[in-house]
Amino acid sequence: MFQRHLKPLDNNDFFLFGARGTGKTWFLEQWAAGRDVLWVNLLQDAEFLKFSRRPGLLRELLATNKPARSLVIIDEIQRVPELLNEIQNIIESPETRSKFRFALTGSSARKLKRGGGNLLAGRALLNWMFPLTHRELGASFSLEKILQFGSLPRVCTAQNDAEREELLDAYVQTYIKEEIRVEQIVRNLDPFLRFIEVAAQMNGEPINYSSIGRECRVDSKMVERYYQILEDTLIGNFIEPFHTSIRKRQSQRSKFYFFDIGVANALRRQLRSAPSPHHYGYGRQFEHFIILELIRLNSYGRRRQRYTYFRTADGAEVDLMVKPAPGNSSPSKSNLQKP
Repeated sequence: MFQRHLKPLDNNDFFLFGARGTGKTWFLEQWAAGRDVLWVNLLQDAEFLKFSRRPGLLRELLATNKPARSLVIIDEIQRVPELLNEIQNIIESPETRSKFRFALTGSSARKLKRGGGNLLAGRALLNWMFPLTHRELGASFSLEKILQFGSLPRVCTAQNDAEREELLDAYVQTYIKEEIRVEQIVRNLDPFLRFIEVAAQMNGEPINYSSIGRECRVDSKMVERYYQILEDTLIGNFIEPFHTSIRKRQSQRSKFYFFDIGVANALRRQLRSAPSPHHYGYGRQFEHFIILELIRLNSYGRRRQRYTYFRTADGAEVDLMVKPAPGNSSPSKSNLQKP
């Protein structure tokens, strides 16, 4: 199994956000090995129903916590955001503030953003988990395989290409079923299904909301909302255009990059097309790979760099510009802003 480069700071409560399948639960199992842990998995229906009906049950469990378990891990906290109120009360209470440490995972920021934004009043640090980097893959790294199938952990450990295709197709269907349909994020699923395929085709290109709206048969405002859903469910990142004027930057077109090349290829139905260095698409996929690597390593290294792209009036383009953080290497506070 691969050694992940994420290193949460000791003695701090923290969030661990990442799209499903990036390995958050496996990572915490390894990180917490040998410790006494109270583990709550909200993906399990029984746990979800129990805590959604009675969020105060968490405080009751900790009050009767025998034997004493000081580490509390809650998987997929966005499914019951009301638990955050209980956790904040536990952290702030003089009787319990030093007794427990919390590690909270999430695969969607949508419900949490809607509920406030500054989670636990900034008392918990924010960490991100991504698909595997080239450093984590080590000797298993193959650029050709990454450009075709991406680097989700289960995909990288698959036995053959046919299994990789099945896993990625299943991932896309699971995302649509569990994140979009079950959560009722959109009322009419058909336009969103058309949109997500078009968005994958437009990966890394300046976004034209009106043009995409015409292709998906929805208005441009709905397309903006759809892109926001992709970002909130951690399926990708916006890269803004560079400009010294904030007003002019906001009037220009952002780009959107899916969080994994394999997922993008599955959405545009190109998993069976091995990348060729002699094809135009190879360059776009390589650009996608480099940008994803920088985003991931920036986060794991706590560099807090900002990324933009620059396009001149005659169409010449710099794919990525890096702005270093101003002398601050501390981890992100919990404001749900991605690295």
